[in-house]
Amino acid sequence: MRGALLIGCLILIGCSSTEERFAEKIEQANVNLKKGAVQRAIKILEELKDEFPDEPQLFENLAFAFIQSEDYFIGAFYFNELAQRFPQKKDYYLYSAQAWVKAGDLESAIKNYEAYLLDNKTDWNTWQQIGDRYLETNQTSKAIHAYSNSSQIRFNPKLELKAALLANESGNLRQAEAGFERLLVVEDTAVAQQAHIGLIQIKHKRRQWDEVAKLMSAVEKNFPQALNSPELNDVNADFEQFKEAKEKEEDAIQKQEDERQRLVEQQRQRAEALAAARLAASKPAEPKEPETEVAPSKLALTDEEDENQSADESSVSLIEIKENQSPFNNALFSARQIAPTNSEAAVAKYWDAINLGDESGVAFYELARVYYNRNQFTEAEMTSLEALRRGPKNNRYLMTYLTVIRKTKAKPDVVAEIRKYRQLYPKNSDLILLLARTYAEPGGDPNAARGLYNLFFEIAPNHPDTDRARYEVRGI
Repeated sequence: MRGALLIGCLILIGCSSTEERFAEKIEQANVNLKKGAVQRAIKILEELKDEFPDEPQLFENLAFAFIQSEDYFIGAFYFNELAQRFPQKKDYYLYSAQAWVKAGDLESAIKNYEAYLLDNKTDWNTWQQIGDRYLETNQTSKAIHAYSNSSQIRFNPKLELKAALLANESGNLRQAEAGFERLLVVEDTAVAQQAHIGLIQIKHKRRQWDEVAKLMSAVEKNFPQALNSPELNDVNADFEQFKEAKEKEEDAIQKQEDERQRLVEQQRQRAEALAAARLAASKPAEPKEPETEVAPSKLALTDEEDENQSADESSVSLIEIKENQSPFNNALFSARQIAPTNSEAAVAKYWDAINLGDESGVAFYELARVYYNRNQFTEAEMTSLEALRRGPKNNRYLMTYLTVIRKTKAKPDVVAEIRKYRQLYPKNSDLILLLARTYAEPGGDPNAARGLYNLFFEIAPNHPDTDRARYEVRGI
């Protein structure tokens, strides 16, 4: 009877559920872990591993037990095992990554962080952690990307600044610029100050002085102590030079404007004088002289050509005077006679002719050449423009005016003026050559100059200046 009772007890014990035995062992392991008996807990759990190979709780407890015993490598291994065998729980990759960090294996940690982030893209904290790991392994661009992702999910001014500074140091100025700009108005004063300094340094590298000026004003207003920071030493020195140059430029512009106003007033007065002279004329105005088209090669205003052309025009004028002894032609002839030897007196003579009525613009044109040779370029501009107004289709007048303004206007204004007339006369080879020579000057656009020279050679292969132009293009 007693034997039967014993057998019954054994059967009852054997029939206790597997789940209860598993839970009991797990509880024993946890009690040992709380007491600090980590190795005893690990032994209990490892004994269960063969019997319950598919229980994630067993592997999880083992992983945490090894980490508690500071055996991070094995702990990370178990978490990796869990992540691969039970992919539905993505946190295992995160636990494994943290264990690999403690084990000192940053490459394995990064791989597990990346696996975790594939399904947890909005975990800002993990983006920051993997950014630190990227930085420790000299993967700067990836670190910047990770920090930016973290800050976009949960704005962190200090982290955003860290990413911008890294981008600046690595030469990624565009990304650094964008990061600094986002931080200019944050409440954290230290971050905002550093963002201003970083952005100033970028604008300084690019020589964007207007932007530098705005940012320096903001620093002076909000962070005056930063003006003397070492980071701004080079900027301050160059910025002072820029301000001096800008002041000189503004003074020059003002002088040009004053001169322009003077010229406008002078033109107004002379226009009034011309009108008065016409009203006072005792005879009707002479018929308009026909315009004669001249080969483009004879229209450029050059020092070598000036003497020969003056002689040619004088001889032509003698024929005209014989045919038509008008007061205007007589005055024009008188001016031409003394222009080569007494330019000052010739100026007065030309104005005498103009006051008699220069309908064709020839007197204004010749007077402009006299002024040009006397280095009176503003007067030359005014008179050449008057000639062009009277003969807008006369190529001599046009090329003289464009040549004169190269002495009186800034290069961008000269280029704009030449382009304006090129739209009116696209096949004018003289305009193409003049624009090419303008671009070929120091500080111009060599590529544009070569293209225009080639266009000139194509359009006007027999132009008298072709050989000289080919010589010029070789020097670009």
